[in-house]
Amino acid sequence: MNSLFNCLLDSLAQGILLVDKEYRVVIWNGWLERVTGLTKAEVIGEKVSSVCPCFAELKFRRILMDTLVHGQNCFFAGILHHAFVFPRDGGASQKAKRQNMQIESFFYQGEPFALIQITDITGQCRRVRCLQTLIKELESDIQTVKKAEASARHSALHDPLTGLCNRNLFYDHLEYAINQTKRDRHCFAAVLFIDLDSFKNVNDTYGHIIGDELLKKVAKRLKECLRQTDVVARFAGDEFVILLPKLRRFYAANFVGEKIRRSFDQAFEIEGISISITASIGISLYPVDAGDVEGMLKKADQAMYAVKTLGKNNYRLYNDRA
Repeated sequence: MNSLFNCLLDSLAQGILLVDKEYRVVIWNGWLERVTGLTKAEVIGEKVSSVCPCFAELKFRRILMDTLVHGQNCFFAGILHHAFVFPRDGGASQKAKRQNMQIESFFYQGEPFALIQITDITGQCRRVRCLQTLIKELESDIQTVKKAEASARHSALHDPLTGLCNRNLFYDHLEYAINQTKRDRHCFAAVLFIDLDSFKNVNDTYGHIIGDELLKKVAKRLKECLRQTDVVARFAGDEFVILLPKLRRFYAANFVGEKIRRSFDQAFEIEGISISITASIGISLYPVDAGDVEGMLKKADQAMYAVKTLGKNNYRLYNDRA
């Protein structure tokens, strides 16, 4: 039976160490022999502190004493304490080892013993670190993909020169504003179609680079004339379109048109060049002038061309043509 018991102990995939009340080693199984290189014949009967260096430390000796005297159990995680048993010839590879150690009280025929179980978790820790690295890489990849998607979405919906909404996004905003106004019959929505007067002369005189800078400054100035809830877009070339949602009075669109026209009174300064330019602005109102997106834009465009015909540098409601 003893032979069977010893065979069983030696076949375990963990270290089994039994220490008596004199702190002498009583059992030292095959796993410990393989890990330390110390045989049973060399270890049995020796002080545990001489074969397990950790028990030379005061804190481990006290814990071992508490187990033998007071029956207290204790667990040490390898993730914090690294390893507890080493090969007799040391080895740099031990620094990477991780072992858990469980100390439990054990009584046999009235005598106290400390049963010490040591489990190698180096492989588990290595797999955890690999998983942690993989998770970090995946998180980084996800963030990269999200940024790429956000950038692609922004590019698809905004004008690359000015950063304003493009035609597609403006259509969405206008459709939403029309639907909102349908639910609140006390509100209006207005579209302002803006065309810069004689912008071609700027490109012909100063070149397209200065022309592009002027368009950026115009975009900034238009935004400064609007509320946070208003939307400004660049459709093409020198054409800008503005949406004014939730207007309580239709003449508020006139006020904004005049405000924008006056904002062009101040010349634009670009690379030391002072450029004066004016704008023609056509205005359509929902639900007065049209009942859908295309109709609103068409009527505002027609009103803008009426301003051009009448001398430019002004604003005009579509209904003023009647």
